[in-house]
Amino acid sequence: MLRNDHQVDERGIEQAFDDAGAQTLARRTDLRARGVREQLSLAPAAERTLANGDRIAWRSGLEVRRHRKRGDIHWSTSLGPELDHTDYRQRTDLRLLQLRNELAWTHGFASGARLETKLNLDGNRERTRYREDADGRDGARNLEEATDSRLDVRNHALSGKYSFAVRGAHTVQAGWDLGQDRRSERRVQRLAEFPGFPGALTDQSFDARIRRSAAYLQDEWSPTPRWSLYLGARWERIDIRSAGSDFAPLRNDAQLLTPVLQSLWKLAADQRLRLGLSRSYRAPELRELTPRPYTSTNNRALDPDRQGNPELRPELATGLDLAYERDWGEAATLSVGGYARRIEDFIGESTRLLDGRWVASPSNTGDASSHGLELDGKLSLAKLRKRAPDLDIGLQFNRHWSRVDAIPGPDNRVDRQPRYTGGLSLDYRPAPHWTLGASYTHRSGGPVRTAAREIEAQTPKRELDAYALWKRSDDAQLRLTLTNLLRQDGGESFEYLDEGQRLRQQRWRKSTLGVRLEWQVGF
Repeated sequence: MLRNDHQVDERGIEQAFDDAGAQTLARRTDLRARGVREQLSLAPAAERTLANGDRIAWRSGLEVRRHRKRGDIHWSTSLGPELDHTDYRQRTDLRLLQLRNELAWTHGFASGARLETKLNLDGNRERTRYREDADGRDGARNLEEATDSRLDVRNHALSGKYSFAVRGAHTVQAGWDLGQDRRSERRVQRLAEFPGFPGALTDQSFDARIRRSAAYLQDEWSPTPRWSLYLGARWERIDIRSAGSDFAPLRNDAQLLTPVLQSLWKLAADQRLRLGLSRSYRAPELRELTPRPYTSTNNRALDPDRQGNPELRPELATGLDLAYERDWGEAATLSVGGYARRIEDFIGESTRLLDGRWVASPSNTGDASSHGLELDGKLSLAKLRKRAPDLDIGLQFNRHWSRVDAIPGPDNRVDRQPRYTGGLSLDYRPAPHWTLGASYTHRSGGPVRTAAREIEAQTPKRELDAYALWKRSDDAQLRLTLTNLLRQDGGESFEYLDEGQRLRQQRWRKSTLGVRLEWQVGF
């Protein structure tokens, strides 16, 4: 059982400047939010090996969650037009029941062939009660909204693979993955009428079905003892259908047949070189396709409505991966690699003025490219030297470069990709039942141009976490986790280059220390 109390304190400013550099807008924002999340989780599992050697495994998960949140926002404008709603309050009560079931069966044949299958049956029920109200500059109430929604999701999937050996050092593997998700949402929104603000009763219900199909055939061939090839093909298809009370029925169907080529060279007993060529696609998510607007309280270029685009096409990516690996027994491992991607029909988001309201929606903006370097290393001092402390050290570093062709530079990177990320982890075992550890991660910040008229920026992010683990037995352990020990406040900004003016919004969020105590018992 878990209870999490959290709070958010955020302050921000909005500014605008004309082409001559004169300031035309000055606005301050103060946001406070408090929330409580209560969660109960159960994860039973069972496994059995039959007399014929077959293995059957069952895993299940039950989660009951309630999340209550209250928040308020105050806007004060000292220069420029006043907002319609200056004091805003919001209350949310969400209840979630989620159930997961997985049944796996593994069968070995006398010929050496192997069959693995997996059946997943999942579902969740979500009930949300949302209330908001706001006052104008004169202190009079001018907004009251009540939204109640019921969301039911059912998922089932069947996957598996069959592998067998053939002559000539070949191992053939065939696999499949079939799945269907059904979503049904009943959402009613009531908007009270005030002078200058019309009331409304809106039914925003919808039903959706998502079918996924995939199959692949792969041949693992070893021409020499030091060289292995993986050759094959993969076919994927996704079919999305949705219909709602406030939008026309939509269908998005995409499929792709791609080759698979991977190669492994064993340069020596402790050195390897990997090469992979791939072609993959990313289908749009349901929320990106649904043309339902999610309206903002004070609609403007810096806070637009959100709306999907049913005409989105999948992203297609052609990639090359190369990595060098070396290990020193169990004492240390090192991996240095690089990648390159060329993306067609890249999906990006942009903000436009439509029918008097600012709306942000996704679209296929054209081609994009990315490449990078990756380093990963691990070291175990106790396995390197007999009398060394039982300390494991991990190191990661990634450097990325990317650009979207249709967006002018500089900083026109893909998916707000950071320039670099890095991390260091330590795990120390001072006694048989104790483990102490810490991890530090760093993520670069800076500006990213997400559209021709839009620029986002974030401050660099540094995080330090630590934990202490006492393992009483194989089935019982106590864990204390401390997160965000540096308590670095986060900052971000958003700029919109409008005709004749430059709009800028900056926000700073206060950081808090996280403490978590867990007692885990297995049966």
